[in-house]
Amino acid sequence: MNGFFLRATGKKTHGILYYRFSRKGVSMTIWTGISVDIRKWDEAIQSPSKWRDYTIEERIEDNKGNVSFAETAGSKVAHLMDDVVACVNTLIANGEKDKDKYQRAIDSIVGRKVYEQEKEAEVDNLNHIRAFYDYFINGIESGLITYGSGNVYAKKSVNSWKAFKGILFEICDEHCTFEDIDKFFVDRFNKYINSQGFLIHYTNDLSGKMRKLCSLASEYGKNNNAFSLSAWKRKQILKSDVKAAVYLTEAEIDAMYDMDLTGIEEKVRDIFFIGCMTCQRWGDYSRLTKSNFIKNTDGVPVIALTQQKTKAYVEIPIVDDRIWSVCEKYNYKFPIIPMETAARNIRVVMRKLADSVPSLNELFLTKLTKSDIRSEEVYQALAKKKDSGSGLSDAERVAFSSKAINMTNIHGDYVWQKDGKGNILKPKFSLIGTHTARRSGITNLYKTGLFNTRELRSVSGHRTDEILDHYIKTTVSEQSTSIYDKLTKLKNQHKDGAKIIRMAK
Repeated sequence: MNGFFLRATGKKTHGILYYRFSRKGVSMTIWTGISVDIRKWDEAIQSPSKWRDYTIEERIEDNKGNVSFAETAGSKVAHLMDDVVACVNTLIANGEKDKDKYQRAIDSIVGRKVYEQEKEAEVDNLNHIRAFYDYFINGIESGLITYGSGNVYAKKSVNSWKAFKGILFEICDEHCTFEDIDKFFVDRFNKYINSQGFLIHYTNDLSGKMRKLCSLASEYGKNNNAFSLSAWKRKQILKSDVKAAVYLTEAEIDAMYDMDLTGIEEKVRDIFFIGCMTCQRWGDYSRLTKSNFIKNTDGVPVIALTQQKTKAYVEIPIVDDRIWSVCEKYNYKFPIIPMETAARNIRVVMRKLADSVPSLNELFLTKLTKSDIRSEEVYQALAKKKDSGSGLSDAERVAFSSKAINMTNIHGDYVWQKDGKGNILKPKFSLIGTHTARRSGITNLYKTGLFNTRELRSVSGHRTDEILDHYIKTTVSEQSTSIYDKLTKLKNQHKDGAKIIRMAK
């Protein structure tokens, strides 16, 4: 109704409304956070009369003939929709064109309204883990439950918590309470997540979600089990436990920039290049506008932004003229590209570039993700079907071809390439993703040897040197070469250099 719609919802009973509008040169789609009963919504939008029935308030008449009206679920939705439209119209009238500002304004309105409607509500069985989880999800979706100093959960975080449901509900039945969490429960939880083939980063994240859920339930007075608050431990992460995190050297970035590309590949390459130059996350470097390009108080040209994830304010000095060239190409109106689309296409670009840049074919030890393992299983099944003489459908041929990129035929089995010890090997080009830009920018700045960690963090937005260190991906060989070059330079410049060299030995 009036620009509101539901996205694909599968078998869910409830869905979140989106609002699409296009007026006065402003056109966008916004996530509203308004939850509706899908069946009732679909029925209501069939005709004006059904919409009226859905949104009308309940008429109540007492035995003295006095009439009053009470809100229904549909009328609450209608009132929230009216508030969203009024908010959008106000922003449009003010000439606002920043999507983030529309989103924050709508989140604030919808979250406040939901809070006003639900702050007195009490659910009797919130000491049950499933019930509390559902309450938590509804709360972070509506803005009722926040974190830190009133920060609303980002859509990505909400989706991450929703994905946790399948694992949580596999361990807990509907009668399971926080009091039932003991050592046996924790062992069962850990055994299950360890059996799923997840990377250790993800298993640590899942344990963290259990810790968060138990802690929040305790704050609400629904969990008095002290053991549940300290039972969830993070595992130590070894290099052999994680997916290889690579970076692009300056030479590789230069070669990528010079590629002759068209269409979506060109657009993704250009946005990714900006990411490599700014050391930012995809959510920040893919959403730059002309307003981000300013001169600081000293007159230095910078890209100024407040990071979405941490709210840290950073200024990135612009010293590479190619940044201006990309800006002028799009007249500062950079293409809006979904992260999944960008990640898929940047790997396509890197695979093409590997034909002329040998370093992108270098093999790295890595860990398979659950998605990788599933891809191998699908590939083996399709290969078996193909070898048996059965024809593949068009979709199966596409899947078979795409999954063949990083696999090789060893002893007749289609598997990921492995070394003599059975460790997984992948070429560098296949390990590139949208976050590689951030690692590349930080690592290349570090390699210059010109900046201290405080200066690097002022650009990256990291709060501590320890976190920053995770993004510096120089290899042992690169470090040894750097030491050699510095000591050789010292030897050539100073008469005592030879003595220092001998001491170093």
